[in-house]
Amino acid sequence: QVRQVVEVMDQGQIGRRFLAEATRALQAEAGAIYLWEDGRKRLLCALGAWREGQGERTPLKVEGREVGELWIKPRLEGRQSTGKERDALDKCAASVARALALASGRGR
Repeated sequence: QVRQVVEVMDQGQIGRRFLAEATRALQAEAGAIYLWEDGRKRLLCALGAWREGQGERTPLKVEGREVGELWIKPRLEGRQSTGKERDALDKCAASVARALALASGRGR
């Protein structure tokens, strides 16, 4: 099912959609997705008043290899995600990481 979605969406579309849903669900102020390319971090997309390094980091992993990172800045300064929120975000991040890797051609 992920492969079918990836066939019609590029990395930017996948990242923006996931980031929009994650920030909405967590009522976050801002967020960003970065991908690792040739050993360097590249900003794929950002939402809201994003500044690098703000908020909570969630690694985007495919088969144990980190392919990027998701950052979410909570609306309330200092607010941390609940355990249930983290678990849900981690599960979604794993699926999105796989879709991003497939869209780049590295996950086929």
